[in-house]
Amino acid sequence: MNSNSDPLLIQAQDEKNKIFSSYKPYKQSEFDELYHHTEYKKIDLSEYIKNKLKSKLKFINIFLSLFPILEWLPKYDWKNDLSHDLVSGVTVAILHIPQGMAYSSLGGVPPIVGIYMAVFPVIIYIFMGTSRHNSMGTLSVVCIMTSKAVYTYADPRYFSSEFVSDTNLTSNSSTINTHDSLGLTPIQVASAVCITVGIWHLILGLCRLGSLSVLMSDIMISGFTTGVAIAVILSQIKHIFGIKLKRHIGTFNIIYTLVDVAQNIHKTNFVALGVVVSLSTALIIYNDNFKSKVQKKLSFPVPTEMIVIVAGTLISSALDLEHNYNLSNVGNIPIGLPFPQPPPFYLIPNLIVDGLMISIVAFSINISMASILAKKKYKVDSNQELLASGVSNIFGSFFSCIPFASSLSRSLIQLQVGGKTQLASGVSCGLLVLILLYIGPFFEPLPHCVLTSIVIAAVRGMLNQVGDLKLALKESYAEACVWIATFLAVVILNVDYGLGVGVLCSLAFVVITGQKVMVYKLGNLNDSNIYVEKEYYESATDVPGIVILRIIGSVNFINKDKVFNKISKQCLTDTTLPKHIVLDMMSLSSADTSTVKCFLRFYRELVEQGINLHLVKLIEPVKKVFVKCKFFNDFPASNLYPTVHDAVLNCKEY
Repeated sequence: MNSNSDPLLIQAQDEKNKIFSSYKPYKQSEFDELYHHTEYKKIDLSEYIKNKLKSKLKFINIFLSLFPILEWLPKYDWKNDLSHDLVSGVTVAILHIPQGMAYSSLGGVPPIVGIYMAVFPVIIYIFMGTSRHNSMGTLSVVCIMTSKAVYTYADPRYFSSEFVSDTNLTSNSSTINTHDSLGLTPIQVASAVCITVGIWHLILGLCRLGSLSVLMSDIMISGFTTGVAIAVILSQIKHIFGIKLKRHIGTFNIIYTLVDVAQNIHKTNFVALGVVVSLSTALIIYNDNFKSKVQKKLSFPVPTEMIVIVAGTLISSALDLEHNYNLSNVGNIPIGLPFPQPPPFYLIPNLIVDGLMISIVAFSINISMASILAKKKYKVDSNQELLASGVSNIFGSFFSCIPFASSLSRSLIQLQVGGKTQLASGVSCGLLVLILLYIGPFFEPLPHCVLTSIVIAAVRGMLNQVGDLKLALKESYAEACVWIATFLAVVILNVDYGLGVGVLCSLAFVVITGQKVMVYKLGNLNDSNIYVEKEYYESATDVPGIVILRIIGSVNFINKDKVFNKISKQCLTDTTLPKHIVLDMMSLSSADTSTVKCFLRFYRELVEQGINLHLVKLIEPVKKVFVKCKFFNDFPASNLYPTVHDAVLNCKEY
């Protein structure tokens, strides 16, 4: 039976024709009047600033925004939440000890500095931070970036004995220069980096540039941190093989280090190598295969790194590994808290670029972690996070600290064991202060190779991000190129150069993809009010005498010529010129003044050829630009329509 003769289909077609034949097409002006369109009201700049100041310059609001603790502490559920924060704080404090001692060594400063970092800046962050679960302290990426400045400006003689007790490296006093005729200590340089990063965070926070972290795309961060993981492991290579190497700073330092290793490999201390290989392998196997299973059976995480450090210290002390097997150890750890000393301010101008790079990386990691941990249960303010980090780093710089950041592993543990607020960090600080006051010297016999094992096991997870490259190669070659370029720049050039290359590649990717504008020719489906891309729908047919085009994307001075070439080609594909050209502008996301001028020129050219131009649905932000450029002084407003179908029906009435 022929479906075309089906009486039901014929009846349905007749009903459809009646509907469309009775439809009255609208012009945009008629549509706006009927549905009460509100015109854009231009707000005077002085009025805008005045309104903002009225809302912001209330002392109480400013005070509460600067110290978020004043908002959540009065609402704190002491009965139900305190026990959770106590357990969480003790657990995280135990994690701070091995991670702090291991990661701070990456920064070229004594291991004890890692404990300082988990106390002094964190105290400020508790009051000013908006994240309730970020565990602030040492982070491998930030420490390795800080090491560049430390090795550049600190007196090289401080590194000759690997922080042994005959040189008071833990002192931050500026009087060292006069007593020992030595230059700046590693801690003095590191504290100068810390205050520089803090100043940058303050400036960015006061300028409300919390969105700056978007400069670092996910794929770029993946390539960057994977490259840093390689740099971290290679920075520990002297402890892996137990050999002394020249210290290389700047471009190609990793390559020079590998050359030195090849030249000195015959001097390998096999005891150190055995310790690193066995411990790091054991930690990796445990973390990958047993950690999750053990945690399911226990109500608290097993502090494996802490167990390794305590065992390593006891064995080293009992067997005197330093003298019997020539293993370098942590050395002098002073009892008590560091006396506050100002960092060398005159060094700050030399650290502006390094400080900016570290501040961007640290903030990007902080805000990413905070957003993930918040899980929409509370609001994280990126600008306040900048201010909190800024004040915390400035305060910490007076107590021998290097720049701090949020740690993924510690933060997740703080959340998983039941931490509710930053009071958990307060508990952690209190416990670590007791360790600094009484237990610090216990760790003096700890071999560096044990800390190296912990570092390798920790950054091994970062190497797994190579999987992101495999995924990017399947999904987007452009993003894969960003990953590869960033990774290679970090490994071959330097961490700082890698960051710069990564940001530039990400921006280039955004610019290139942002300039891609699609121009599709539309066709009608079965005489309905539906118009679709003819390229993808075989059933779509042309409307006689009318060319309908859809513009998708952002048109600006960079791509405007290319876009209008596409439009011209689509309009003139046939030998006969159309009577009407309809441009569907609903998907035109933005346009600049040069684009408006091109539209006006295009309109005038069509008028000379006797062709009518019709525009469909300019979105409000784009329409504002067209109005400001006086486009509608020449272009008739009657040729502006709310839908493509309205435009087509009006064209048929000409």
